[in-house]
Order: sequence, then structure tokens, then C-alpha cells
Amino acid sequence: MELSELISIVLRRIWILLIAVLICVGAAAYVSYFHMEKEYEASASMYVLKSNKTPSNNLYQELLAGSSLVKDYKELIKSKSVLKQVKDQLERSHTWAAQMTVEELGQKLEISNKNDTHILVATAKDASAERAAVIANQVAVAFIEYSRQITVDESVQLIDAAEAADAPAQPKPLINMAVAAVVGGLVGLLAIFLQVQSQRSGTARRGKKPLEFS
Repeated sequence: MELSELISIVLRRIWILLIAVLICVGAAAYVSYFHMEKEYEASASMYVLKSNKTPSNNLYQELLAGSSLVKDYKELIKSKSVLKQVKDQLERSHTWAAQMTVEELGQKLEISNKNDTHILVATAKDASAERAAVIANQVAVAFIEYSRQITVDESVQLIDAAEAADAPAQPKPLINMAVAAVVGGLVGLLAIFLQVQSQRSGTARRGKKPLEFS
């Protein structure tokens, strides 16, 4: 079957393709706008560098020490010791924090290290943009205090405080609809070729003459 014949087959049955795309896009839009819970993200960033009380002329060694601390801190920041401090501090000023366990708090957090730099980013996710920002900022504050307890210096400094997002990070209706359009197109093409194959098989069966027995 040549390409021109394939194109001709699809064009003659383009309505099947359009219906499949419309159904998939419509379903994705409906689910995205009416059934998927909105989720907001807020991030607080911190800078990690080994800071000694005594002045040092070897900046390279300090940078290496800071890189090692980043790896450790990335794990420590989601430890129960830190998260319990975060929860306790949140409960003092926010009633909703009392309904959240330490485990649930940890599930709302994502800790990342930007491109292997000395920057740690604490990202909080929540159905409320304001709560997400409050959680991220409190995590940063609590961990800065915790780092001073275990290193006895100011190795972690706050860079940017988290701010409430204007738009939710999830769901992404346009992306969902675009993916649905591609899926719908593939389903439509499959339906077209199955229909053509079925028609040709039926024609071939009708074209066969029955065997005659004498």
C-alpha cells in the first residue's frame, strides 16, 4: 500500500479521526478542570557553605566542604527531627498544622540541589498556595536553626523565601489536552485502518465462489 493510498483512505474517513480526537480532548479537559485536585507549589532556597569562625585563606577547601554538607543536608532536611520541629512551629500559629502528621508533612516536601551547586531548594506542595508557602518557609527556618546546632556555625543561609503561587502547578489542562489529542489521533487512525481491513476482508469473502460437488 503506497503513501498516497494511505492518505486517501484517511481523508475519506477523516470524520472518524476528528471524532476520536474530540472525545479524548473533551474527556481530558473535563477531568482536568472538574475532577483533578489543584496543587500549588512554593519553594524556599538556601545556600550551603562551610563557614569557619576562624578566617581561612583556602576557599577551595571550604567549597569542597560545602559540597559535602549539601549532600548530607539534603537527607537531613527531611529527617523526623527536623520535620517535628517544623510541625511544632507551624502548630503555634496555624490550626491546620495540628491535623497533619510528620509523615504527611514529609510527603508534601521535595528537596532538590540545583545543578550540583551549593543551593538547596525546599519545595512544598499543597492544595492551598498560602499553606505551601508557609510550609516551605518554615522548613527553611527550622533547618537553618538545626544546622547551627550540629555544625556550630552559620553554614546555611536563606536566599529566597517562598511566596504563594498565583497558579497551581497541577493539573496542567493544556498539556493533558495536547497528550489526549495525540492519543485520540492514534486511536482514530487505528479505527480507520481496522474499518478498511474489515471491509476488504468482507469483500474478499463475498468474492469467493462456493465449491461445486458433482
